[in-house]
Amino acid sequence: MPEIELAQLMLALLAAVDAQFEFWLTVTFGVLVASFVAGARLSARLRWLLAFFYLWASVLFLTRYVAASVYLNSYVELAAQYEVPVLAPISPLAGRLRFALWVVGGLTTAILVVRGHRHKGEVEAD
Repeated sequence: MPEIELAQLMLALLAAVDAQFEFWLTVTFGVLVASFVAGARLSARLRWLLAFFYLWASVLFLTRYVAASVYLNSYVELAAQYEVPVLAPISPLAGRLRFALWVVGGLTTAILVVRGHRHKGEVEAD
């Protein structure tokens, strides 16, 4: 594989990982805002269902992120074999922090959705 193609592949993979993370963040804030605005009008069953689907989507995004990370690591190793300079050093700390944010943020969001939010004077739906 030519050096330029390997570098382009690595950049495309990094862009895909970033896009997935950005989309997950957008979905997370959308779910939080929707559950806050709906407040107690959502029944407990609907809150649990929303949290379930949100967690399901989060796990799907997370598995895609892990797969892309594995591929990226193999491309970095391949680049080292062919002495292709990696454009920017990839810090394992950044990957671990992103993974931790995904897990902790996803679980926290699901818990907040299930707990619900009541505005003043609102009564919880059945």
